[in-house]
Amino acid sequence: MVHCTGKNRLNCLKLLLLLRQRQPHRNLPQQHSRRHRLDSCLKMPERVTLYIHIYDETSRAPAAALRTAVLSATGSPVVVAPVENVVRSADMRQERRPVPWPVPTLVLHSPASHDCARAIAKYIGVPWVMPGQSGKPVEVDQVWLRDLPRSLQPQPGVIELWLPPVG
Repeated sequence: MVHCTGKNRLNCLKLLLLLRQRQPHRNLPQQHSRRHRLDSCLKMPERVTLYIHIYDETSRAPAAALRTAVLSATGSPVVVAPVENVVRSADMRQERRPVPWPVPTLVLHSPASHDCARAIAKYIGVPWVMPGQSGKPVEVDQVWLRDLPRSLQPQPGVIELWLPPVG
């Protein structure tokens, strides 16, 4: 259960409303409709682990709602780690703070995870991605997909989601 509190309450409530609107049609079995969105993740050679990174605590509630949405996909082939505030983690390790991505960005540790990442991107909504005009669904193009930089060691099955600050 997600609780929307504080100055970002409105954005959190918008996100929860958007997630509720994405519920499958009542006449369709929920298991089939929800799972279909992540079927491409089943084709991965290893189990997919999604790491969600935020830069401020204001983003935690909507990020937790996003995490819950991905996890609630019946039979979800995606393991979702707890949300991490990367600024807080860097401060605790006395390291340089990471520069925020300007838009939600999925960093792929393997090129084979591209289709899975596009399926995960469909879960990202308010406050990071706004619905289009006339109530059209969120466009996946509003979420960037990037390969892991070659200077870093890839981890099999890992996809990182970097969410820009909302506060």
